[in-house]
Order: sequence, then C-alpha cells, then structure tokens
Amino acid sequence: MEKNPFHKTDSHIDFVQLKRKKQAIYMIFLFVSLFSISFIFFSNAITEIDVTVNGETPEYVEIPAMFSTMQVIFLMILTFVSTACFLLFYIDFNKGDKNNKKQKIASSVLEGDKKKLYEIILEKNEILQKDLVYESGFSKAKVTRILRKLDDKTLIVVKPWGNTNKIIIK
Repeated sequence: MEKNPFHKTDSHIDFVQLKRKKQAIYMIFLFVSLFSISFIFFSNAITEIDVTVNGETPEYVEIPAMFSTMQVIFLMILTFVSTACFLLFYIDFNKGDKNNKKQKIASSVLEGDKKKLYEIILEKNEILQKDLVYESGFSKAKVTRILRKLDDKTLIVVKPWGNTNKIIIK
C-alpha cells in the first residue's frame, strides 16, 4: 500500500514543528529586545555626582543621566519590536485554541457515523476521501453522503483532488 502524504505523522507534525519554530523565534526576539531595553536603562541610570566644596562643607549634587537621541530612537525601535513579537506570539499561540474548542463542540454534538468520520478527519487534519473510505470501513456512497452533510454544516472543506477529494478540517 502506498504511503499517504496527508498522514498525521508527516504533514501534521511538520505543521506543529513550524508553529513551534515561529513561536521560538518570536520569543527570542522578545527577550533580546527586552534585555537590550533594560540594559540601556540601567547603564544610564548611574548618575554623576558633582562635589563642590564651599568653605569647610562639601556639597553633593547629583546630575541625572540623559539619553542621547540615538539611544531614544533605539529604545523606541526595541519597544516596537518587543511589542510586535509579543502580539505575534500571543496571536499564534491562541489561534489553535479557538479551532480546538469549535472542533470539540462539533465532535460532541455529532452522533454515530458522522461522529466517527469527523473524528478520523480531525485526527488527520486533512485526508483524501479514498483513504477515509478505507479507514472508516464505510462504502464510498455513505462516506460521500456524510461528507456532504458535514460540509453543509461548515465543519469541513471538500476540495477536488485528482479522481478523489481532499477533506480538510475547517
């Protein structure tokens, strides 16, 4: 039997690894920019002390450190980068939660053969219709009828794929 290119161990794991790599890159940029911001702030936090002696008593005058124009521009850029990285990480991280909730609700509402087919599709994330017939043990006609009903409920997307269809979780 030929290898299914849409099997979970191939495409789904690649997608998950890509998502984790993106999130890792966002976090690296976030931490580097936050570290740089804090380094600039703390390196300039040291103030100079000017000591003047008037007669017998010394006077201590603190001179606050000022940021140069380049440092201010660099701080603004770093702040923008860290905010953008945090937002991208947050959006990317929470994107899967919304879909998982919808899929869990759909799976709990469906019954019988519809539920069985939907769970097979959900496990694979995408699958060819001919493979779905093989894995479910249902006839081609029965699978087609159930897929049409799931498509009408917008739980899946059916795309033509050669002599068969590609079924994708929505």
